[in-house]
Amino acid sequence: VHASQAAPETVRAAASLFSKGLISQEDGGYLTPMGCEAVELTQKLQTMLASE
Repeated sequence: VHASQAAPETVRAAASLFSKGLISQEDGGYLTPMGCEAVELTQKLQTMLASE
């Protein structure tokens, strides 16, 4: 996320994810192990909610 090119809300979102420990750098980087787990759990939840 480049602050000079990205929308302000995108920059804020990246900073928020970093502060929560979900990504490795404030301006993006990689998912941390906790971030990977959050993605996996979100995908599982989406699958459960979509099932009838």
